[in-house]
Amino acid sequence: PRSGRRRGRCYNPSPGVPMSITGNLKTMELAELLQWLSGAQKTGTLVVDNGKIQKQIYFRDGKIISSASTDPKEYLGAFLVSHGFITDMELRQAVKMQESNKMLLGKILTTIGAISEQDLHRMLRLKAEEGVYDVFTWTEGAFRFLDGQLPASNMISIALDVAAMVLE
Repeated sequence: PRSGRRRGRCYNPSPGVPMSITGNLKTMELAELLQWLSGAQKTGTLVVDNGKIQKQIYFRDGKIISSASTDPKEYLGAFLVSHGFITDMELRQAVKMQESNKMLLGKILTTIGAISEQDLHRMLRLKAEEGVYDVFTWTEGAFRFLDGQLPASNMISIALDVAAMVLE
């Protein structure tokens, strides 16, 4: 390891068993971790936790396809309201509908005409990018990669190029 830093740890108990990686952002920089996941064309969930906020970054074949956060400001509805795409009233209406029909919030918002499909996809991409960029500002945090594990629920998939994000 360069400059005496300890790296994240890889565990691969046997061939055919998914490999997981765990560590701390102090010992393995986020850029390095993202590039490794991208280069290895990994599919799974990267969980990063700084003690206050937990983020999940979902990968398919080395590309970021979505993200989630425990930070209420990063919830899709709050994100769309803060960027002026929907109103608080439209969000409340959509959440109420979601409670009864269990559809994805974005799908409900497009169905009721609160936002276009094109704008929704653009904002989902921006939300994922901003969520990942935020982790670059963290001075510490634990991470683990859950190889092959993606959420069971449907999600609107995007494909972010990790190398481009790291360079930016």
